[in-house]
Amino acid sequence: MPPRRPLHASCLADALGDAGPRLVAALYARWATERDAPGAGWLDLFRLAQGDATQRGILSERGAALAVMVGAPVDGEDAQHGAILAAQTAVALVARLLALRVTEPLAPADPGLATLRGASDAAIHAALAQAGRTLEDRGVRGLLEGDPFGWAVRSDALAGSGAAAPARDAADRSLADALRAVIAVVAALPTPALREGAPVGAAEDHFAALTQALVPAPVRHALGEFYTPAWLADLVVDGALAHAGPPSGWRGLDPCCGSGAFLLALARRVLAETRAAPRAERLRAVLDRIAGVDVHPLAVLTARVNLLVACAPLLAT
Repeated sequence: MPPRRPLHASCLADALGDAGPRLVAALYARWATERDAPGAGWLDLFRLAQGDATQRGILSERGAALAVMVGAPVDGEDAQHGAILAAQTAVALVARLLALRVTEPLAPADPGLATLRGASDAAIHAALAQAGRTLEDRGVRGLLEGDPFGWAVRSDALAGSGAAAPARDAADRSLADALRAVIAVVAALPTPALREGAPVGAAEDHFAALTQALVPAPVRHALGEFYTPAWLADLVVDGALAHAGPPSGWRGLDPCCGSGAFLLALARRVLAETRAAPRAERLRAVLDRIAGVDVHPLAVLTARVNLLVACAPLLAT
């Protein structure tokens, strides 16, 4: 069993080790057996222009980096987007698993993630595909709305057929094994913050380090993805609040929230300001006073899960 580690900002990247890259590679192999993953709407968000020499150079560098990332040739724009999709799907599946893990104490009668380690491939797919419903049953609604990354675990994901069946079956087995390795790590993460009366967590970004570990810098930079460190988000938020004066019940909006660095900085201040308030009132203050917007569906998902982890103690009954 993997060692139990404290849940902090770099925990996922550190704890997953080679299980994360293994999941990315398995998802890319799975994508190659069925190109009917997210459609044109997803591609429109990430397709880069190739009309000038600079962009062609970026694409060439990105392709080489992606080939290293997925451990397989990545030839042509279609394959490049498949590799990007695989990496983003890996992060999204980890986000689903982390959300399920931190809400386990809300449903003590439900089997936890640890039970999935020995489950069948179909049971693992079903648990991940139905994560949104499971979270709603635990009182966490809307977390997975707009998440296009369930393509690899949808209900028909194990239904290979025809001449492609052997390759599809091998990809399915590799994906299930990779998911088991990730599940074992996430299931071993302690959730001490959900103990009755425990203090609220530190409101940290649990996906910045993971994404940077899984996705090569040339790929992130070509897509315009840069992660704001917590200290800088704190500095900017403190400056903005100082400029606005000391109004009671201020509200904050980040129109390009990414994985939530500034939202988490705002959450830290709301939680500090409401330290003496009842638990339900503190949770309502975070939900009412902080908002984020982003066109990137993975950014929205990871920001939501980051805030869920930060506020999980306030959900305990």
